Amino acid sequence: MPDDGYLRYVALGDSQTEGLGDGDDISGLRGWADRLAEQLAVRNPGLRYANLAVRGRVAAQVHAEQLGPALALRPDLATVVAGVNDLLRSRFDADEVGGHLEAMFAALTAEGARVATVTFPDVARITPLARPISSRVTVLNQRIRDAARRHGVAVAETSHHPVVTDPRLWTLDRLHASPLGHQRIAAAVAHALQLPGSDDSWTHPLPPPAATPTGWQTAAVELRWIATFLGPWLARRLRGRSSGDGRTAKRPHLLPVTGVLVDNPERD
Repeated sequence: MPDDGYLRYVALGDSQTEGLGDGDDISGLRGWADRLAEQLAVRNPGLRYANLAVRGRVAAQVHAEQLGPALALRPDLATVVAGVNDLLRSRFDADEVGGHLEAMFAALTAEGARVATVTFPDVARITPLARPISSRVTVLNQRIRDAARRHGVAVAETSHHPVVTDPRLWTLDRLHASPLGHQRIAAAVAHALQLPGSDDSWTHPLPPPAATPTGWQTAAVELRWIATFLGPWLARRLRGRSSGDGRTAKRPHLLPVTGVLVDNPERD
């Protein structure tokens, strides 16, 4: 049975849950978890929300660093989204990643929390150069589904719908959702949780783009992406660095939800 009377929502994860791509580090990051909290707070003004996510974290780090603090906050709703950073590592073990996710599902649900997660889109449909890891995404998504089923975790099945790979839902780095993408993820999770007012409209395609890029324009975009994003990312990997080095959670304590209310980026 759905329950929208949540009063303590805690989000665990990596850069997507932290909100990269929706705002910036100067003005502040919003992101899908913030947007979901705002939606919950419309019906439950007493909602308090914590976001423990930190960019660059792999599933093992989310498990080791965020689960304990999350349990201490005694959430009645938690979201756990991790694994993308694992997919991008040279050494990827779907069973290991799935095991960390399942351990978090089990611990949170055992304490009475309603838990939600997501599956991931085929990154090759967003970035053709990522085609070699498509099979990893398929395997990891199945591990997520299996673990979620065993623990009664709600799953937002973002992997099934063509719209999730529309370039307009992603930032220029193709790793992080745009504001519109974050809005769609929040709507997908709300739908998975059967929140009042939620529906499957997040799966609907966007209007056709005004113009289709030429072959030369597409090639130029690919070269610019390699130079601007792929190159620096590979350099960090070779140095053993992470974008999250030295960072901590942006919202480690349960606080009231104030400020921006639910909006609709698709109206612009």
